[in-house]
Formats: sequence, structure tokens, C-alpha cells
Amino acid sequence: MILSTHGFVASSIGQIDPDYLAFYNRVIAGGGSLTTTEQSATDQLVKDLKGYGIWSKMKAIYPMVGGGGSNPLQAINKNLKSSSFSLNPSSGNAYSSLGITPGGYYTYIFTSLVFPSSEKNDCSVGIYQNTNINNNGCAISNDGSGGLIELFPRSSNNLIGKVNDNNTTTESNSENKGFYQIERVNSTDVNFYKNGNSLGTNPKASNVAATITTNQIILGANQGGDANWSSNRIAFAFIGNSLGATMSANYYTAVQAFQTTLNREV
Repeated sequence: MILSTHGFVASSIGQIDPDYLAFYNRVIAGGGSLTTTEQSATDQLVKDLKGYGIWSKMKAIYPMVGGGGSNPLQAINKNLKSSSFSLNPSSGNAYSSLGITPGGYYTYIFTSLVFPSSEKNDCSVGIYQNTNINNNGCAISNDGSGGLIELFPRSSNNLIGKVNDNNTTTESNSENKGFYQIERVNSTDVNFYKNGNSLGTNPKASNVAATITTNQIILGANQGGDANWSSNRIAFAFIGNSLGATMSANYYTAVQAFQTTLNREV
């Protein structure tokens, strides 16, 4: 046991990652709580992401833990990477130890994160869903018009998305479950990954006249939630810089180990 929900185990302090500890303290200060299993799993996740070189590339990491406590929002909404960009869900979303389930039409999960314009050709987003509701819901997008970031894990049996372009990229995919990532690695190419496996590089030119900085990024809906909202439970999400094939595969390894420890893997 690393921590208890009431304080620290003195003999274990040296083993705890300091960034995990800061996250834990934010959860407790907000009135949330984590089980000892959630504590251990999240601490190990931070260590794994650092070991793979992924941590430094992240702006927001949402492990979606603490949802089974007495004050679930104050745990499940926290950004693991920093004190900024906590999730701010609108009413209608459901929380549990398995993650956040979007409530449907006009239910938003705001991140408040607006991607820097200087990095618009070096960005990635990802989502881990552990249900397979048969809808065409958008898992992550910009809030507002333009749709410069969009990720639909399953839409008419296709994985579709875009990053800083107005041309949709499509790959065959027949389910919502899994860890989905999309990234723009330069001004010409967009990559898709599912469960750590590359689905190919898609030549899509960056929209140089547009910017991904206009609106914040949201989860569980498309362009403000008025269309293409998702009903699939979210068990992890991230926003960061591009990773490439090796780190994307390693990201899946780390996240899948985390989900397995929590008994919510797919």
C-alpha cells in the first residue's frame, strides 16, 4: 500500500512519484478520494509514462479515477499532469469507478485547454473507451465550429478524425472499445493508432489559414455537443504533443496495464 485515503504511509514516502503525489493531494483537497488500488495504479502509470518519455509531451492526462467515492467529481475530473485543465462536466454525465459516461445530447465535458498555435502541427489526442454503444458519437473535439480536432472511434464502422485540417481521415473500425489516438506529426501528415497499433500515415495538409486555438477541447461530444454526442464510457483521455509510432505503442502498454489493475480493461 502506498497511501491511505486518510494520509501517507511514512515508510513508503520515498517510493511515491512526486507528480502522482501532487495529483493525489489535489484530489483530497477537492474533497475526493481514491481507493488504495487506484492510488497504486495511478502512481505506477506516472512512473511508466516517464520511463517511456511520454510524460513530458503531455499537457493533460485524465485517468478517470475516484468515480466510485462519495464525491466522485472532485476525483475523476482531475488532470494528472498538472493543476490546470481539470474537467468541468455539465449536468447529465454519470461517474463510477469505471469512468465517465457522457449523458448524451447537450452534455459537455469541458477541459478548458486551448492548444497553442505554435504547436498546431505537433499535437495528439487520445481516448480509452470501455463500452461499445452503437452510435456515431464523437469522443473528443474542439468546442465550437471548425472541427479542427475530431475523433470518432466508430462512425458507420469507421474510425474517423482530423487534426488541424478540414479533411476527414477514415480507417475501418467496427467497435468503440479500445485506446484510440490521432496525431498530427507535421504540416502534411496525420497518424491513427488503435491499441498501440499504427493504422497508417494519412497525407492530410495542415490548414494553414486556420488554427486549433480558437476553442477549448471537449470530451464526449462534437463541436459543442449539439451533434454527434457519444454514449460510450470514457476510462482515460489525454491531450499533448505528437508521439510517433514507438511512443504511441508504449502509451497503450502503460494505459492497458493501468486499466487492467483497475479491472476495467478491454
